[in-house]
Amino acid sequence: MGILFMALVFGMALVGCASGPEPVPTGADPDLNGTWGSTNDEMVFNNGSFENNSEGSSQLKGTYTASGGNINMAITHYYGGHPAWKGLLQSKWYTKDQIKETFGNTISDKQLNDSFKTLTGKYSISGNVLTMTLKGMRAAKYLKQSQYMIVNTDALNVRSGPSADNSVVGTLPRNTRVEVLDKPGQWYKIRSGNIEGYVNSTLLKDE
Repeated sequence: MGILFMALVFGMALVGCASGPEPVPTGADPDLNGTWGSTNDEMVFNNGSFENNSEGSSQLKGTYTASGGNINMAITHYYGGHPAWKGLLQSKWYTKDQIKETFGNTISDKQLNDSFKTLTGKYSISGNVLTMTLKGMRAAKYLKQSQYMIVNTDALNVRSGPSADNSVVGTLPRNTRVEVLDKPGQWYKIRSGNIEGYVNSTLLKDE
C-alpha cells in the first residue's frame, strides 16, 4: 500500500508543476475523519489536516478539503523517502523552504515542486473502505482502522441512538474494552461483545 500511495503522489511528476501547492482552506467532510490503512501505511484525516505514514516510503502531511465526493490535498510537510533525498531527512518534518535551505543545491526546484503540490481528485467511503483517485491516477483503497477505548465509569449505559433520550440496549462495567465504530459527535457508536450502540464519550478513556 505504501508503494501505491507513493506512486499516486510522485506519479504526479508526469503532470508537472511550476510552483508549490495552492493554499487549501481548512475544514473538511467529517465523514472522512479518522485513521485509514495499516500501521505501516496510515492516512489520518482530522478536521482539515491530513498525515500519511508509509513505512519505507514517503511521509506527508498538509491540509485538505473534502465535500460531495471531491477532495483537495495540499502537501505542506515532508519526511522520508523521495528518491531525491532519501536518507537525508531524519527525525523532523520539513517544509519546502526548510528542505531547500538545509540541502541547498542537492535538491532541485523541480524535485521540490514535484513533491510539494496540491492533489485533487475524487473520494468515496463505502462501509469502512475509503477509495481515493487523484488526478486520474489509479485508485488507492484504505480500510479504516479499529479504535478501542476503555469504560471509565462504574456502569456505562449503551443506548440505541446518540442521546440520553434513546433507550438503553445494554450496560457495561468499568474497564470494559470497547471498539469505537464511529464518532459523529459527543456520542460515540461502540461495540462490545453482542452489545452495540451509542455512549457518552466523556465516560470513556484511551487504552
